[in-house]
Amino acid sequence: MGCMNGEMGKLIDLSDDLGNIVSSSPRKLCLHEDKLFFISDSGECFVREFTNSTTPEVNKVLLESTCGSTAVLQTGGSQVTILEQGNKINDKICDSQKEELKNCTNDGCLRDADDALLSCKAKELSTVGFINLSAGDSHVLATFGREKQPGKIKRHEDGAYMYIFSPFSQPIGVQEIACGKEHALLLTAQGLVYSYGMGSRGQLGHGDIEREDVPKLLEAIACVPMETVSAGGWHSACISAIGDMYIWGWNESGQLGLPPDLESSRTEEGSSHVMADRISFQMVPAVLDLPGGVNVSKVSCGSRHTAAVSYDKRLYTWGWGKYGQLGHGDVQSRDSPKLVDFFLQNRLDVLDVTCGDWSSAVYTCPSPEPMPR
Repeated sequence: MGCMNGEMGKLIDLSDDLGNIVSSSPRKLCLHEDKLFFISDSGECFVREFTNSTTPEVNKVLLESTCGSTAVLQTGGSQVTILEQGNKINDKICDSQKEELKNCTNDGCLRDADDALLSCKAKELSTVGFINLSAGDSHVLATFGREKQPGKIKRHEDGAYMYIFSPFSQPIGVQEIACGKEHALLLTAQGLVYSYGMGSRGQLGHGDIEREDVPKLLEAIACVPMETVSAGGWHSACISAIGDMYIWGWNESGQLGLPPDLESSRTEEGSSHVMADRISFQMVPAVLDLPGGVNVSKVSCGSRHTAAVSYDKRLYTWGWGKYGQLGHGDVQSRDSPKLVDFFLQNRLDVLDVTCGDWSSAVYTCPSPEPMPR
């Protein structure tokens, strides 16, 4: 495994200091500031800090139990040890700590033989471990266990090189997490969308610009089952089970692709603000149609641009284009979705797309159909 160090501009080989942690390549990984977060094959989550120190800092993410203690997931994901916050990591808990934690029984903790007090939830979920990771500028989120419980990964309060996974009280069964710069979307198995974080540009979709400290159900589309979600810099998108695309948030560079006249797609009075030639921001989800009304299978949001893949495997992009991220052969920005001709001309079907802040990556395969005349 390797990683590009943004400060030094060169590839850092992580094989030596991570080789004893992962048996093969990690299932999931993400970068946040100067740290690499990754999930091993055994379901454990680790943080590799890039510092000037000659000794690499690799830390295991611990679990926050229901009784306010800290749990560490042992190798293999099959054992959990509960520790008091602020104490060093040990394989056992001393008798005084056990006695001190006896009163936690009412919070769902049980005694597991001679080892430690275990959170019922941590004990039940520990055989699965961490599943997904996603990072924005201000947060790192993950899902954990059979119930796919979402939560935040944060540095321990004492300032030590210790990271804690703190689960949200709801929702559970989260299938997908998408992090923007200051907000995040969570998609459940039932197709419900929750949003969380900063809402300063309407990116949470609740009809206001308030901050949400815990995930809140996006009520405007709660009756429409969703298949996938994406969070950009300050805008968001999702796709329904029937291929309709919903989009909301900031539109500074045309990344929403919505027409100035939104009367037909407005869900409530005052849900959007319109400038002379485009909407400045849309505070509740609005339907966005691709040219020709084709249905959408994939969507990805960059910092200020958006890309979508249609059912017929064509790529459409719009928004900020200063660095060529739209793929139209120029550096122009666009206020509405436009077909990327390159893949059609080269007989390539587009299967998926991922937008970086100022870039786009596309997954293709040869098209079985001849080029249209």
